[in-house]
Amino acid sequence: MIVIFNLKLLKFLAFLLEFVWISFEWIEIECFRLTDGVSR
Repeated sequence: MIVIFNLKLLKFLAFLLEFVWISFEWIEIECFRLTDGVSR
């Protein structure tokens, strides 16, 4: 029972981490585009 719960928790954490990573990459790209547009 506890092992199954831990596996679900790990999968959930992995999903969250992936989501946050993608969000950070997206924000970075958006910021880069904005600063690139300003510098021109």
